[in-house]
Amino acid sequence: MPEGRHEPIISRELYERVQEVLTGRSRPVVKKRYYAYTNYIKCGVCGGNISGMIAKGIVYYRCIKCTGLHYVSETELEQQIEETIEAMTVDEDFLKLALEEINKANEKEVGNRDIILKRQRVALQRCQSKLDNLVRLKISPDNTDGSLMGDNEFMAQKKEIILEKEKIQEKMNDIDQNNQNWYDLAVDYVNFAHRLKEKFKNASPEEKRDIFLFVYYNPIITDKNLINTVSEPHNLIISWNREKTATITSKNLQHTQQDGTSVPSCLLVRSGRDSNPRPLP
Repeated sequence: MPEGRHEPIISRELYERVQEVLTGRSRPVVKKRYYAYTNYIKCGVCGGNISGMIAKGIVYYRCIKCTGLHYVSETELEQQIEETIEAMTVDEDFLKLALEEINKANEKEVGNRDIILKRQRVALQRCQSKLDNLVRLKISPDNTDGSLMGDNEFMAQKKEIILEKEKIQEKMNDIDQNNQNWYDLAVDYVNFAHRLKEKFKNASPEEKRDIFLFVYYNPIITDKNLINTVSEPHNLIISWNREKTATITSKNLQHTQQDGTSVPSCLLVRSGRDSNPRPLP
């Protein structure tokens, strides 16, 4: 072996094979098929989860526990989803009126909140005054022997007053947060429903799943029919949409407002989901 050269620890061939593994070039990366609705739908026969599969290039969904559900294609499933979405999709005019009504309702809520908070602040100040008077009595020169108030009595009353203060403060914080939560949920709801059908058509599989979870509550499949277990969870916005959207156009907008027609914003915020998670817009 020439001077200055050493026997290599590994061969060139092994080195290159290691590099291929480390850099991911050793084999093609197979991207796992994503089934948007797997485990989010139950079988109407046995209650088992509906799972996705692919056969001859077509995605199907079926029950993993029983044969009660014949295979339903993803295309058929999404056609049903689109029908539900179409019924609750709102246009620009609806969105504008809804946001106006939500803001009006929010202003009313803010006024009510301020009245309640004012009362709570008065109650909080009373607690503080009680606590101050309690301390004054405890450290009074006339109480050096504890004849007016002993240590145990002082600590017990102090603890009671502090607990009362904490409850009032907690209630005040809840009032602020609940008002903000109501407003945020209402605005999120109508914004998410705006042009929802178009969003669904152009969405990625992951986004379609989120829209699906927004629209459906604990759905089941029976005889290839996708059904909400909660009767029309968006029935208020759907019924309003059916009755009024046809008349809410740029041409008739002013006339509609003069008639006093308004979006029932207090009805636009849905209640919490059952077992399905709620996606954020």
